[in-house]
Amino acid sequence: MDYPKVREDVDKRLDALRERQKKVEQEVGQLESEQSRLKAEYARLHAEQAKIKRELIALDQIIDGLNLATSDMPTDFEPTGFTDKIRKILSETYTPLVPTQIRDALLQMGVTGSSPKNLLISVHTVLERIGEELQTTQTPEGKTAYKAKPDSWLSMAALLRGEAKIVGSLSERKIVPLRELMAPVPPKTK
Repeated sequence: MDYPKVREDVDKRLDALRERQKKVEQEVGQLESEQSRLKAEYARLHAEQAKIKRELIALDQIIDGLNLATSDMPTDFEPTGFTDKIRKILSETYTPLVPTQIRDALLQMGVTGSSPKNLLISVHTVLERIGEELQTTQTPEGKTAYKAKPDSWLSMAALLRGEAKIVGSLSERKIVPLRELMAPVPPKTK
């Protein structure tokens, strides 16, 4: 074996690899610099995209408001039975619903408004009006979610079916099942 020749080949290969290593390190440095620049540009564009989206939504709402203000549409958007439909939705769920979910459930039931946004406004109006009948919770996003109190819908349903009666003074009214009103009074014991 020709050791000097092998040594010369190894030295050439070492020199070539060291030179390539320097070039690779330079290219990696350039790419890292470019990557940092691209990340910053991405963040800037993403923020601008979010800002544009918010502005587009706001402008859509302004246009809807202007259309409503200049239309002949009556301001009472609630169709007959609208409140009862919301009560029914809230009483049939185990999970509290946010107003947009209630609106979507109404749309699935065939309830329509002049627009989904106006229907949502009507949902909010009803929720304010029947607030005492509802349990409220906060979602992780900070939105208020609603659900019927366990007994309020059942009491209302019993009243509507004629199975209950409103009793008490004006300030202390309550719904009492008829079976309780008609139950025999137990004899007093001495």
